[in-house]
Amino acid sequence: MRTEPSCAKSAIEPQAAGLAAWSVKADWRPCLSSSIAITFFLCSTTLEYYFSKETASRTFAMTEPDSQSRRGKARATRSKIIRAAHEEFTEKGFHGATIASIASRARVAVQTVYFVFHTKADLMGAVIDAAVIGDAADIPQDTDWWKAMEATNDAVEGLRTFVVGAAPLFARASAISEILRAAAQDDDEVRQTYQASEELRRTAFGQVIDTLSRKTQLRAGLTNKTATDLLMTVFSDATYQFLITACGWDHDQLVDWLCQTLPELLLEAPNG
Repeated sequence: MRTEPSCAKSAIEPQAAGLAAWSVKADWRPCLSSSIAITFFLCSTTLEYYFSKETASRTFAMTEPDSQSRRGKARATRSKIIRAAHEEFTEKGFHGATIASIASRARVAVQTVYFVFHTKADLMGAVIDAAVIGDAADIPQDTDWWKAMEATNDAVEGLRTFVVGAAPLFARASAISEILRAAAQDDDEVRQTYQASEELRRTAFGQVIDTLSRKTQLRAGLTNKTATDLLMTVFSDATYQFLITACGWDHDQLVDWLCQTLPELLLEAPNG
């Protein structure tokens, strides 16, 4: 039997002892592997979270301005179509203006006009709304002059404040509104648009009369409804257009006449 030299054996034994020591601790080698795996997992998760967060932030930073830009372009396109339609309707009337001519004036595709407004009647309604609201984009009830009309205790002053405040709306919208009224005579869809516009005006004028009647008495024989009927008749698109266009009045002259006439027509005289 061959035996190892004692010197060789003595050299091997410490190494074997060392390996045995690691082997004895082979029980925690899986723990070491698990620790490494867990550490790797945590690092990976942290990096994944960091990069996903960074990506999301960058994506938001890139898409939010893009989204705002798209919305801004959509609003600009809508406004451009409305301006072009206002000009076309004013020059050619409702039936004379076509979607193609409006698109050409607005420098957009015909399909774009249909996509935004669907029908010519809907487009006319948007033109009326834009003319009434104006650049301030406030409905009459949200304006300073409406609030001033409500705040004063003097009914005559309140009515005159309303006339002065509302008159610019008629300056902007009366011509196009009269075109809408004419077209409504023989077009059911346009008639619905016109009736909806008039209902909004009746609601607003009714609110004015209700406000005034709380400040003073209406003229003898008038109810809130009949007073609203008179206000709608005298302070109307047709009256504005007739006196300005046919009679040659200027805007200030018309406003002065309304401020004098409407209190006499609607409100009880102070000594009455």
